[in-house]
Amino acid sequence: MGNREGSSPSSRTSSHTSYWDPFGELMKVEVGEISSVRRTLTIEVSEEDVKKEFARAYTDLRKRVRVPGFRPGKAPHSLLERKYADVVAEDVVLKLVPDYSRRAVKESGMSPIMVEFPSIDHKSIHTDKAFSFTTTIEIKPNFKMNDINGIPLSKETRKITAEDEEKALDALRHRQATLHEVTEERETVEGDFVSVDISGFVGGRPIEALTQTGVLVHLGSKSSYMGVELDAQLTAQRKGDTIDVTGTYPKDSSHSDLSGKPVALAIHVRAVKASVLPELDDEFATDLGLTSLGELKQKVREGLEVQLKRDTEKLYKDQLVKHLVDTHTFDIPPSLLQEEMALAMQHVEHDHQHEHGDDDGSEKQDKLRTLRANIQETAMAQVKARLILDAIAKEQGFTLSDDEIETEYRSLAEQMKLSVAEVKRKVHAGGDRGVERLKARLLHLKAIQHVYDNAHIQD
Repeated sequence: MGNREGSSPSSRTSSHTSYWDPFGELMKVEVGEISSVRRTLTIEVSEEDVKKEFARAYTDLRKRVRVPGFRPGKAPHSLLERKYADVVAEDVVLKLVPDYSRRAVKESGMSPIMVEFPSIDHKSIHTDKAFSFTTTIEIKPNFKMNDINGIPLSKETRKITAEDEEKALDALRHRQATLHEVTEERETVEGDFVSVDISGFVGGRPIEALTQTGVLVHLGSKSSYMGVELDAQLTAQRKGDTIDVTGTYPKDSSHSDLSGKPVALAIHVRAVKASVLPELDDEFATDLGLTSLGELKQKVREGLEVQLKRDTEKLYKDQLVKHLVDTHTFDIPPSLLQEEMALAMQHVEHDHQHEHGDDDGSEKQDKLRTLRANIQETAMAQVKARLILDAIAKEQGFTLSDDEIETEYRSLAEQMKLSVAEVKRKVHAGGDRGVERLKARLLHLKAIQHVYDNAHIQD
């Protein structure tokens, strides 16, 4: 597995083709191959078309500019050419390059995932000559799909145990626990819930936005505030204690005058509370709407069986995706890999900032460099998996109905605790790309389900 992208910018092979563009003009295009996923389109715009574009540009310019001594729109061409030749040439280049690149791509029949327009010096275009430039595009790799029927899977033998049931019942008791204030004189320990009042100061000045009253901190939850890890500060404290610590105001804060500044925090312990679990008996089951403890245990076991089935299916599907990635070899489009890595790094940096605040020191940079190296391999596998699932979905002719897409919107709304309309706005905020990503994910789910349905689970 790997991105075998060549380092040389020159094309390995090329072909000469002429296309009739939508406006009836002959457009010469030379297609070159850099790699299996990168092509060059060397496009020649005819002298006649260049002249037409210059004429259009000067006509537009004449309407816009005011030249002393001439009525609006009446300045002679020769004068405009002397004063604005560079401006017009740049305008013509900026118009011709994307327009003719898109036409060439469309007429070539290729479906690029990225089009890279060249940066061209406007001095290279002349009104009395044909104009040539080279656009680079990336396309999906064309690879031979291996047989995806009967992929062997080792049978998962895990079963629900009495210990699993006990843990599930204990978790249920914790969810139904009540908080009671600790009255005995003791220090706080992990598991306690500490109610605190927080005051914040910048340069000795109290900041209202930093004032928090009655904040409940669960020791052991790794909570932080202004980059300060609260577990470490609030463990081994007593009711009435005040802890003075220094944090950092977030750099992405809306308060630009405070961004990145040191914050003095005074954290006052107003109360210590402990979680009290209900007894595991018939009364507990009745409180949950059941008739007896026996029925509760049966319901818990059934829930564990359902979850085990889901987990096992996910495990099998993960193994199948890995098998597909390991058994197919092709080049990965660099832009897809870069996009995947950038997204992964955003998540990593967000998590790092959440845990460590706005620390920009060398230690953070070293950690991020290490994470970036690890992320690349994972990102390559994820991009490769998506390309394979794309190919399977296309080969099997999978499509999506409006109902399936609407169901996905409702599912996302439930997960994100938003309205369906809000979820749609978020998806459509990414333009066509956002909608296409959502559809691609649903098609990938169909593709891997197809592979799973046809896999062979060995005894």
